[in-house]
Amino acid sequence: MEYVAFVSGLAVSYFLAKRAGHYFLILFYHFNYRNRYEEIFDLHQNEPFYEVIRLENKYTITYADHLYRHQLVKPFAQEKFTSYWNSFTKLVTYLYVYYGLLPGLIFFKYYPYYLLGIVIYHIVFFAYSVLIKEHDVIYNYRILYLALVTDVTENELAKEK
Repeated sequence: MEYVAFVSGLAVSYFLAKRAGHYFLILFYHFNYRNRYEEIFDLHQNEPFYEVIRLENKYTITYADHLYRHQLVKPFAQEKFTSYWNSFTKLVTYLYVYYGLLPGLIFFKYYPYYLLGIVIYHIVFFAYSVLIKEHDVIYNYRILYLALVTDVTENELAKEK
């Protein structure tokens, strides 16, 4: 049962950490980068979406293409997250229900093994992100944030191609 709890921790992290990470990073970038991106868009209001990204960093254009192809921009542009409180409550719900309450009820005395699976997954994921992928992951979220604050839709992205 210890192994089941451990593997379940890995599995839940694999499926949910990315989504919870979206909410966390949207909040993070909102509070830390909003003014900077607003300045960029104020200076380059007439530039196409990709051009603004290229001005920010010449490498991010490929990640914008990647996000567009894999439909990662669309949900964020549609949701818009007009209420950042909504993002916060979603993040807390993810953390509480999927990482806390639900597994605690299922595994009970094996819960530490479940948490160990979660911790190991996150250590490996962030080590991979930082050491192997370097800054790719951060750029992905920066572009998601750009799509968020500029209300870029899939159709608008298609026009830019």
